[in-house]
Amino acid sequence: LPELFATQVAATPQAVAVVSDQAELTYAELDARSSRLARLLIGRGVGPEDFVALALPRSVEMIVAQLAVAKAGAAFLPVDPEYPAERIAYMLAD
Repeated sequence: LPELFATQVAATPQAVAVVSDQAELTYAELDARSSRLARLLIGRGVGPEDFVALALPRSVEMIVAQLAVAKAGAAFLPVDPEYPAERIAYMLAD
């Protein structure tokens, strides 16, 4: 995924990549934001064979976080913050 995304960034950096009610990001902006977060995750020890739970609503931030986790080499587990606490606890334990 990171390699495919980098190819798209190189080809169309100013094209709109993500749109939501609150924000719009170009491929270059999405790349920059996700790279910053990926560096932070790597600095905190996230890497290949790790899982990162993302408890975020559907948003631009969720897309940034998903891409950042992929750039760090890890896998992400999307967790809907609207789920009941018991369901979230089960997902994290599993």
